[in-house]
Amino acid sequence: MVDDSIANDNGNTPLFNYAIETRRAAHQAALPKMPQRCEKALEQLRRVGRHGMTRHQLADSINVPLQSICCVAKRLRDLGLAVEIGKRKTAAGASAAVLVAKEFCSVSSANRSEAASG
Repeated sequence: MVDDSIANDNGNTPLFNYAIETRRAAHQAALPKMPQRCEKALEQLRRVGRHGMTRHQLADSINVPLQSICCVAKRLRDLGLAVEIGKRKTAAGASAAVLVAKEFCSVSSANRSEAASG
């Protein structure tokens, strides 16, 4: 239950509203950067070919934070420009999805496993 002394007319706490507004402002600030980031990311995916890249590798390659590359990767997938072909281990030992430019994804299932493991 929300303490009435800190709730606004909507019943939401001011802190909650501030968080929503902060996220909204951050999203709006990032929108102009999206086309250039998508272009750079796609160039990198095309450069590495069938081997592909994890989001971590892609973020490092175009010098953006990991949290910024996730939206870029989603946009490229939504536009049909990139696909996920499997998973590979990261340097930290975690499993991460491998993104490949669409023109390199017409490999067989066996080759997909090979690309993801390498």
